[in-house]
Amino acid sequence: MQASWLLGEAGWLDPDRDERYAVATMAGEREQSRSALRGALCSPGATSRSPPARRPIPWTWWSPRVATYGSGSSPTGSGADVQTVSLRTADHPGVRVLTLDDPDRRNAIGALMKRELTEAVSIVAADRDARVLVVTGAGSAFCSGAHLDEIFGGPIRPVSQTRRDLEEIYRSFLAVRDLDLVTIAAVQGPAVGAGLNLAMCCDQRIAGRQARFGATFTRIGLHPGGGCTYFLVDALGPQRAMQILLDGAMLDAARAHDLGLVLDVVDDPLAAALAAARRYADLDPHLVRHVKQSVRIAASSGLDASVQYEAWAQAASASDPAVLATLLGDRR
Repeated sequence: MQASWLLGEAGWLDPDRDERYAVATMAGEREQSRSALRGALCSPGATSRSPPARRPIPWTWWSPRVATYGSGSSPTGSGADVQTVSLRTADHPGVRVLTLDDPDRRNAIGALMKRELTEAVSIVAADRDARVLVVTGAGSAFCSGAHLDEIFGGPIRPVSQTRRDLEEIYRSFLAVRDLDLVTIAAVQGPAVGAGLNLAMCCDQRIAGRQARFGATFTRIGLHPGGGCTYFLVDALGPQRAMQILLDGAMLDAARAHDLGLVLDVVDDPLAAALAAARRYADLDPHLVRHVKQSVRIAASSGLDASVQYEAWAQAASASDPAVLATLLGDRR
């Protein structure tokens, strides 16, 4: 086995001899990705505005044009090699579409995609106009998982180092779960390992006929990772989750739907996800965020906490003059 890692444009590096160079190179690539992605999403004539308190990073308004980040080119003309994730506006206000765009590798999450995915999600989080995020994959696969050669190839490393490397990959897709807007996975093909986790990070999953959902870790001797155990226990209960994890099961779309892992199975999952996204984007954004938070509290904290949050959120929504007008009509 060759004792080296592939790190973007840096070439093959020995991680022991060239550790400082590798770290510096990754930092430079990360800054290039950040600059390229921000440039892609900013309107040339837009002005910066301070976002609400929940979004601490001042941000520039989205361009009304479709902005693409990826496809092997630099949107800013800076020469940055940005090529595995695209982020664009949809044809409806407030709807964003994030696409894993490395079909030749079946959208496997490697070092570059990890960084670009992290940057793309950060930009959505800082975008005060974003209402709904649709996540999908280019080509025949949604996401075939983490790139195993990049993670486990090279020299044998201490368990502690491998753990840190894995946690960096986990954070790239778990960030989707931390978004306070609605997230929908449009799964057109296999979602395996980390790809399954990414889909499960979304609030809703809409599957195509060719979608597959695989928790296949044990088939290759690996313990599940990236939150897979949590996601399956949360969705299916401990008994079914343990069966799927021990069997290294690959579920087809129909079976995933029967078990409740996906909301619906359709011919065109991206079109269906965008249709739902347009509906949600037309709702009051504060109401949508409060409903999302309410669902999470109900799922994790029991009836008392749920009722307390609902009492506050319902009172807050009823304080809106437009809502009051709808509720009371001419009786006020």
